[in-house]
Amino acid sequence: MHCNVLELKGLSGLASAEEGLKWLINMGVKLPVVSNGEKGVISLCGDKIVRQPAFKVSVVDPSGAGDALCAGIIFKLSETLPRKRFEEISLEDVLELLLFGQAAGAACVEKIGTTPGVTAERVRSLIEEQGERIRRSTLIEG
Repeated sequence: MHCNVLELKGLSGLASAEEGLKWLINMGVKLPVVSNGEKGVISLCGDKIVRQPAFKVSVVDPSGAGDALCAGIIFKLSETLPRKRFEEISLEDVLELLLFGQAAGAACVEKIGTTPGVTAERVRSLIEEQGERIRRSTLIEG
């Protein structure tokens, strides 16, 4: 499940994203992902809180960024699931799902409209250009 920090506060009634993530898990969500714009995403994998910074891009139109993020996560998940069951997805898998999803969201905002910027080529180039920085800057707590 994906929502942004404001939506999470509205859903859960909790001020903290970390508590909201735990609330989502208690509600049965298997992989909660909370986006926070230019600050990146927060997720909960098992008992680990993952804070992954955002890609740095020039924002032309933010429309569709969350949908592109979800589409990227789902696409990467579709590549992962034939090899393992959802319950077997590791923390490393989640980090790559988030990275790919964020690259799709970043590509989306670089062009006007919700889909023109989201191409496999652009997503790959963003990961090649900035992926290592994001991997190194990702915080895992817990």
